Amino acid sequence: MRWKRKVFSPSVEYYGEIESISTGPYLQPEVHQLFLGGDWEARPQFSVNLGLGFDLGDRGPGIILKSRFEWHWGGKTKHP
Repeated sequence: MRWKRKVFSPSVEYYGEIESISTGPYLQPEVHQLFLGGDWEARPQFSVNLGLGFDLGDRGPGIILKSRFEWHWGGKTKHP
């Protein structure tokens, strides 16, 4: 979920992992992660996504830092 703003758009992201697709649907994902972060539009053609993630269980790595850098070739793009 992202709240689109002009310069910085905060977001909340959830990721889950299932060990096998052959297990029944009643089993919960083995890893639950919640990321708080956002997209910063540094320039019209360049944006940075940063996030701090937390494990909601005991099987993942603990605290995770993530980043993504995007260069929009051909000018400014409109995000939905």
